Amino acid sequence: MRLFPGATVRRAAMLLLPAGALLAGGCAHFKEWFPSHEDVFTPIEPNVGVAHITGKDTTWTLDGAGYEMTSTRRSILAAAQTALDGAASDFRGYFSDDPPKVRVVAIQAPRRGQRPDTTRLREITASGATPLFIRTAEQERGRYGPGQDFVVVSPVVRAWVNALGARARSDSASGATARPAVPRWLATALPPLVVGNPDPDMVSLQIAQHPDRIIGLRSIFSGDRPVPTEEQTRDSAAREYPFDRDGREQLGRRSGRGPFPMSRGGELAALSGATLWDAEAISVAFFLGAKEGHAFIGQAARTLIGGGTMDEVLASARVVPRDVDALDRAWRDWLAQQRQSEDRASR
Repeated sequence: MRLFPGATVRRAAMLLLPAGALLAGGCAHFKEWFPSHEDVFTPIEPNVGVAHITGKDTTWTLDGAGYEMTSTRRSILAAAQTALDGAASDFRGYFSDDPPKVRVVAIQAPRRGQRPDTTRLREITASGATPLFIRTAEQERGRYGPGQDFVVVSPVVRAWVNALGARARSDSASGATARPAVPRWLATALPPLVVGNPDPDMVSLQIAQHPDRIIGLRSIFSGDRPVPTEEQTRDSAAREYPFDRDGREQLGRRSGRGPFPMSRGGELAALSGATLWDAEAISVAFFLGAKEGHAFIGQAARTLIGGGTMDEVLASARVVPRDVDALDRAWRDWLAQQRQSEDRASR
């Protein structure tokens, strides 16, 4: 992963996003929204999936690295497979292993003007499966060009991260120590690192623009997250289903909402509270991965899930400081460098 792209590229990426929707809902230019598989892969035969017939109902299933997927719509399985296989490949870049297998239900997002089937969504989540939302190229034709398949994979990546913690709890159930779990800051940071949305580069720049607001890394690593406001809670929940009841992107490019918004005029808004905490978790994980390599993040996750401390994680560092307070200073210096580079480029 590149540490930071050039300022020109960064400014171009910012121009692609209208004011009010910098990072949360995703964009076709980021990995959250995968391009149509016909554009980048050899087309998959339309007979993908295995049929299971119960009465008059047919369900299609498909197994892959990290997922057991079902859908009542065979036509969306190919796009879902491409997106999940890509995310699993990036996951392996951090953990050198396939993601834990989770159950996924692929759902076609409603057409504009139609309401989502909230009853069906509740049934899926209650069963322990993760919804995978897909907006087909046919639905998007004429909106963002010729049409692309949009696949929202972040909820599946979060399910993989949660499964890592569940597996560790199961392995240590007979131990005398407290049951391990995924630290909150890593659970927050890993999906954006794997998926690229919200873009860690842009999140870091947004933090850097307001250094007086930065929360110390000891609070980040300890999981001492501020209590979110009611609006922040709504936005966080909406990320699981990124379309409003009329089928429009609820946190998308036109919404003006989201956890990392821009202010009017396209300026990067000052973050605070739980939103700032989340942004910092993403940024420092990105910093560590950029300096030490992606495998360092995977090993950090294993150490922390196993009950280790951040001091133990940093003891194996080769580039960044091996002390939390020194790491805090190095990370802030790095943020300041990015801000200075952006300031020079904008003159």
